[in-house]
Amino acid sequence: MGKWLFDSHPIVVDRELAAVFGLNEAIVLQQINYWLNSKTAKTVNGRKWVYNSYNQWHDDNFPFWSLATVRRAIDSCEKKGLIITANYNKAGFDKTKWYSIDYDAVDRGMSKRFAQNEQTYCSKRASGAVQNEQTYTRDYTEITSETTTASWPAHSAAESVQPESNPSSAASLRNNEGMNEVFNSWTNAWGWPNGIITTDLTEWVHKYGADIVQHAIKQAAETVGLKKPSKYVASILDRYDREHLITIEDIKADEQRRKQPQQNRRKQPPADPDWQLIDHFS
Repeated sequence: MGKWLFDSHPIVVDRELAAVFGLNEAIVLQQINYWLNSKTAKTVNGRKWVYNSYNQWHDDNFPFWSLATVRRAIDSCEKKGLIITANYNKAGFDKTKWYSIDYDAVDRGMSKRFAQNEQTYCSKRASGAVQNEQTYTRDYTEITSETTTASWPAHSAAESVQPESNPSSAASLRNNEGMNEVFNSWTNAWGWPNGIITTDLTEWVHKYGADIVQHAIKQAAETVGLKKPSKYVASILDRYDREHLITIEDIKADEQRRKQPQQNRRKQPPADPDWQLIDHFS
């Protein structure tokens, strides 16, 4: 059992684990860890395993998520090497996955993040006296004729919900993969986001992934004159979720299918003239 996970039945998530790997990933890890420490776990080759289909994970463990979100969160843990999957089913046609946690990978990821934060903290303390003598300056968004470059807010609304100051959590949110790109895409389309929109962007990236959120922002930006772009982007993301469009490839394929009927209609030959009607008026 890893030291970052709990054995109790309620889904209790370590905030630092969530800050490093993502909230949804931390929830999945905690729940798999619970079942690995239960009597239902199976031991194969000295490792404990649990098995479930995506539908079973959704119905029995994560009913508060959509099925697409469950699949996305589990797949993300697998891609990050946090969980190991296998197939020990007796029936060859049974493709139900078996799951185990790579606790060493979890510990390495956490230790690496804490080592980075400790190095940053020591560096800041060493230069603190010099910084106190410098004049306070403010970083402004750099605007060029081509694009706008901005940094994810140092104190986003997502960080403000933490009960106490947590350098590792704050750093991980600011450095979350793709977060700056999402923030820049929004800024280029509609200007600097307020606190509510900043919270929305943070939650969307954690839920759907940065690439999908960027794609939704790009799609919404093509609509001129939006008064409430955040609601429009949210509706696009909700549609992706409802239609189980999990990856960018899924979304682009769906967009291509939607364009196909329009292209077919444009290619249809004009209808034959009504000769009787022409003769009547000639």
